[in-house]
Amino acid sequence: MVLNIIMAVSMIPVVWIVYYMERQEGTPKNGCLFAVKISKEKLETEEVKAIRERYRHRVNSFLGLLIVGPVVPFLIPYTSVQITVWMLWLCSICFGMMIPFAMGNRELQTLKQKQGWEQAEAEGEAGTRCRYVELTDPGRVRRVHGWQFLIPILMAAGCIVVPILYDYQGMTEVVLIMEIVYASMVLLFMGLAFWVDRTRMEVISEDSTVNVNYGRGQRKIWRDFWLTLEGLTVLAQICILFLPILTEDVSGVSLWVTIFYSLLTVVAALRMYNRFRKIRDIYNVRVRHSVVPGDDSNWYLGLIYNNPNDKKTLVPKRSGTGSTINVATTGGKVWAGLGAIAILSIPILCIWCMVLEFTPIQLKYENGELIARHTGEKYRIEAEQMEAVEILTELPRMSKSVGTAMDNIYIGSFNESGAGKVHVFLNPKNTQFIRFTYRGKEYIFSGRTDEETLAVMDALGL
Repeated sequence: MVLNIIMAVSMIPVVWIVYYMERQEGTPKNGCLFAVKISKEKLETEEVKAIRERYRHRVNSFLGLLIVGPVVPFLIPYTSVQITVWMLWLCSICFGMMIPFAMGNRELQTLKQKQGWEQAEAEGEAGTRCRYVELTDPGRVRRVHGWQFLIPILMAAGCIVVPILYDYQGMTEVVLIMEIVYASMVLLFMGLAFWVDRTRMEVISEDSTVNVNYGRGQRKIWRDFWLTLEGLTVLAQICILFLPILTEDVSGVSLWVTIFYSLLTVVAALRMYNRFRKIRDIYNVRVRHSVVPGDDSNWYLGLIYNNPNDKKTLVPKRSGTGSTINVATTGGKVWAGLGAIAILSIPILCIWCMVLEFTPIQLKYENGELIARHTGEKYRIEAEQMEAVEILTELPRMSKSVGTAMDNIYIGSFNESGAGKVHVFLNPKNTQFIRFTYRGKEYIFSGRTDEETLAVMDALGL
């Protein structure tokens, strides 16, 4: 139930934001509609207006399907299946909304061919077809400088030093790991800021002044976005530092910190998108159709750019905001491969979660050893070295640090309230548990059922 509530609270707002952004894709951008080059005169035809109207209807229909999705996990009792449903729903948000756009792209491409607009466009550009690249002092539009990130980096480093110097009573390792993760994100955002600031300037006009001013505005928006993310990340780090002082459930509260951090990041992205839309609308009247780079045939469904004649790995998107990769280049193939691996990892993760939940744990006493198995052997404890052995009929309050925590399985390193780290292998639905110390470490074990645990207790003479 907690997983479902957290996912619903954090992701439902994302649906509306993605919906809003996709609705804007029905608006022309830099001489293109649905990533298809089209002149202003053709936009006013009834056929193009009908395609845009069908696009809006499809986006609205898809929104209705997405809203129903979050209800399903609340009806499922198994955590792994809930995770699978949420992952499928997230994929639908990320990729499903592309379907109306791809359909609009195909319809407009077909209309251009049917009406002969494509041929007329080619004849109009015959003899003048060339590649436009802005060469007018592009360094003038640099907006990112190292000193702008100095304070966030110093604060991020300080947040790492604090848990090293300060004793968090068994939570130091957990806090330090979270601080390192967030600090690495600060460095990542800085690197992305420099990278985006030095990508090729988008050409929208034969007038260099227009291109430079347009590039200056876009890069300022990107710089502000990255600096905002830096500030939010450092703020999250500061919150993490105070969690062990304010609450015993560090893992649970830190998850909420992450959720609010994600929501604020989405809000920052939405604000950036709106600023891009405004500057695009301002300069839309200055776009020269003849300088829009690339042919429609280089854009598969308007989403994937494949142009062997273009040696740039990163190119301006014809839709949305920002840049995309050219899959025809070596760098583009590498990025596409990494993206494919990330996508394929989602079903693998879901299947692995199901294996974890539906594979029962097993606790046995054999030849003087306590053996714990689950998808392989997890622990092998020599009974003679077990100390301070006791029977528990109720689990202490604890939160996961590293490992697996599902409704019927706790395996890994947990943080016990007021006692520090404890290694667990148990079914939390049971009422019989064995607590002991082994080689200086605390353990709490149980079998799949109370009967299995009681059998081990008898073998240990408890």
